[in-house]
Amino acid sequence: MLYLNRSQFQEKFSLFIFKTWISRFWMPGYPTMISIIHTLDFLIVAILASPEIVGFYAAALAIGSFVSHSKLISVSVYPKLLGNDRGKYLNENFRLLMYFALLFSVLSIVLAKAGLYILNPAYQSVSIGVIFITMRYFLFTIYENFNLMLRATETVDAKPNPTIKDFIKSKLFKIPSIQLIQYTVYIVVLSLSLILIDFSTTTDLIIFWSALSLVIQIPSTLIISIWIKKENLLQIKFLTISKYFIALIPTYFVIDFLTNTFLTYNTYFFEFIPVVLLILFIGISTYVGITLLIDSNTRNLLKSILFELKK
Repeated sequence: MLYLNRSQFQEKFSLFIFKTWISRFWMPGYPTMISIIHTLDFLIVAILASPEIVGFYAAALAIGSFVSHSKLISVSVYPKLLGNDRGKYLNENFRLLMYFALLFSVLSIVLAKAGLYILNPAYQSVSIGVIFITMRYFLFTIYENFNLMLRATETVDAKPNPTIKDFIKSKLFKIPSIQLIQYTVYIVVLSLSLILIDFSTTTDLIIFWSALSLVIQIPSTLIISIWIKKENLLQIKFLTISKYFIALIPTYFVIDFLTNTFLTYNTYFFEFIPVVLLILFIGISTYVGITLLIDSNTRNLLKSILFELKK
């Protein structure tokens, strides 16, 4: 690398550029530094309670955070907005996000006990915590989607000579600051609770911990949703999304019936896992099948997929 960049080292050293870099180098890393605060919860619980509890919560987190994978469908939102595409693409992308996020949420909640059993039979006791974690990550997925939209519409970096004050007033600084407040409150409340409250069982602590993470996420999601509305970036089709909620009802009951009827928790893993996968397949098929019947957008999506496969 030194050899390939040898021509750059021949340039005259610029004190102005050096001073500018020193004053602004922290800005790109500001959101990352804030996210580190949120991860302190594991350390705090391990110190003030027990490392064993962290293991139980991590297991619940592995199942409940499954819904966050649905946000991968929004990866292209940022470059699209950078290209000034504010058309129907955003509305369609958010619809697809909700389509998968709602499905993943129900799958995580209904199959929470089974998923925890696969990780370790001892983890079954914290299945209630998975419900709160799933709801928290559902809200966080929406937050992250809106976060991408707002950051992509920021124009401060397009100015000829933006000052630090300009950056601080921009969305690039304001949005992470919302998370800074959220995570700080979360860590402080969690720490004080572990000191002042005597939790009788591991399950009680896991439920409190997961419920707290959900409650703390609600204000941030509401704030950024209002922000999106003010920017007029999105027109949410509530009628279409309500159809997905309708499809979730029979999906939930089908999976719940199958798990209560066919899942035996004292069998070998190699007998247990195929049954779980079969139930998972039936649940997804139920959801997709119902949405195909009642939603024209889903039918168009299926046609598009089949058309691409035929090429």
